[in-house]
Amino acid sequence: MHTIKKVNLDEAILEIVRKMQPISSDEIWWEIGENLNSELMPSQIEVKQRLKEMVKIKILKIVRLNSEREKYTFVEK
Repeated sequence: MHTIKKVNLDEAILEIVRKMQPISSDEIWWEIGENLNSELMPSQIEVKQRLKEMVKIKILKIVRLNSEREKYTFVEK
């Protein structure tokens, strides 16, 4: 029997943000997709919900650089 390993979305997001900050939610979703096969790929909505939760609990923050596009980076402690 073939089992599919469940990806830890929070860990995947944090690893990507750590390497590429500041980064948009779309870019995070694309990076996750490059590392997973289509069966394990989370939806864009799911990624955005996780990002919103991480902002709410002050792990990540939203920044806007030269554009209006939101990007994510770590909260400095």
